[in-house]
Amino acid sequence: MKIGIVSPYAYPRPGGANSYIRESYSELRRLGHDVRIITAP
Repeated sequence: MKIGIVSPYAYPRPGGANSYIRESYSELRRLGHDVRIITAP
């Protein structure tokens, strides 16, 4: 499955939201999904 994770926060700045995004990304990739992270510049 193709999945886009969208965040208003610049990545990879430290913080709770970005930690959640990183963990979600890793787990979804491990399960075989094509994951993209879309963030503010």
